[in-house]
Amino acid sequence: MNTITIRALKYDGRPHVEWKAELLLESAQSVVALTHPRTVFIHHTKNLRVQIEHYSLAVFEAGQWYNAMLDFHPDGLPREVYCNVALPVELPMKRGQGALEWVDLDLDVVMEAGEAPCVVDEDEFEANGAAYGYSSEVIAAAREAAASLMTRAEQGSEPFRWWDMDDTIEHYGAESPE
Repeated sequence: MNTITIRALKYDGRPHVEWKAELLLESAQSVVALTHPRTVFIHHTKNLRVQIEHYSLAVFEAGQWYNAMLDFHPDGLPREVYCNVALPVELPMKRGQGALEWVDLDLDVVMEAGEAPCVVDEDEFEANGAAYGYSSEVIAAAREAAASLMTRAEQGSEPFRWWDMDDTIEHYGAESPE
């Protein structure tokens, strides 16, 4: 199993959250990685360590102002889609670094299976935008990304499709885990 660290940074470069995942696909255009149940999730900002009890397929695409965490129950059925509004990730990953790093802009779009989508953490986005000095361009792009994700969720389009885990992995062109 090829394992990588996925690390979210705050706008000033400080570590925010990180976890290990199985790398399923890596190209110049995308990275897809699967987090398994019992993986430890480290939340540096809140000084917490928690164990994840579900599968999570992380999808990072070049040029996008978001990344998607497609969460599945242990039986592989859909749980939720959690999209982090973020600066576009730099792909391909830097060799030797062993980590995929991305900058979280705090704004998120979440949709649990069978529920309506919602934008969360707007208060954090506002507070951190002021604290870290988000540019007007970053603020506009982040808000546009959140609005676009809400539209996609309401239409049931990617990444808000409700497939089981195996079909989702296949859709993204990744190899199923061992």
